[in-house]
Amino acid sequence: PKVPAVLSEVQRHLFIDSLSNEIAESFEKDPFTMVMADKELENILNNSSTREDFNTQYALFKKKFSEDFFFEDETKLDFSPYSKFVNSELECIINLSGNYIIGDSVYKAPTYDSLTDILNSSIRSSDFDSQNYAIGNTRNRRCEAWISITGTDIYLKFVGKRKYWLGWFKRTMSFNGKFKLTANNSQHQYMCNYFEFYASPYFGYTEEVYKDLDNKEFIISTKPYSELTVNFGRVVIIQMLVLPSLNGYMEIWSSEVDYEHRGKASVNLVHLYN
Repeated sequence: PKVPAVLSEVQRHLFIDSLSNEIAESFEKDPFTMVMADKELENILNNSSTREDFNTQYALFKKKFSEDFFFEDETKLDFSPYSKFVNSELECIINLSGNYIIGDSVYKAPTYDSLTDILNSSIRSSDFDSQNYAIGNTRNRRCEAWISITGTDIYLKFVGKRKYWLGWFKRTMSFNGKFKLTANNSQHQYMCNYFEFYASPYFGYTEEVYKDLDNKEFIISTKPYSELTVNFGRVVIIQMLVLPSLNGYMEIWSSEVDYEHRGKASVNLVHLYN
């Protein structure tokens, strides 16, 4: 059946009922798998009295979520699950099979093939620590940020971590960032694409509005989260023959990782149409 681009809960269930049984059943499962996994891992951490006890419970945890996430080598002492999906902003609407719905269509979300692909996706550059990914570090605290593009929309993902007696686990903290971004990849001064920042309640704004901050340095702060993915802005298309892109830099720190230990990254994003 033909349904609106934005589905109500009733319309969503009617559309799901029209799909094949296998796909329909997968959409009826809880899509927030990462939230479930984080909560379960937190319980394991809090209830483990010894390393052996933790190792036993963690092995069962990894087996349970092995098809949903990648896991770091345990010798790295980073026990948090890593999402397989390339576009983190889709995680909240993807089902366990990697499908998601927009309007009356079902799409397959792109995924990484391995954890190595995820870790290597942040290419090192000469002037910054990495590209499109920044990590601020102290002895026992971390804040991480990824920036990505889907269509003309820009997304930002934050993750906070703390090193406990067993290793690194997610930790709630307020995130801060300094950015200077431009969508103008043309030599022309006028009639060129530009970047608009999306001012939203996640950054303390009472009204949601787009602001033209192309090639202007600006600073953001968030409320406390252990993990947060937000719509960060968009590329406004003026030159129709130019692919949406974003370039510049970002610096990341938090309420538990001071500015001196901030992470720095260059930004180089381009959306290629299929």
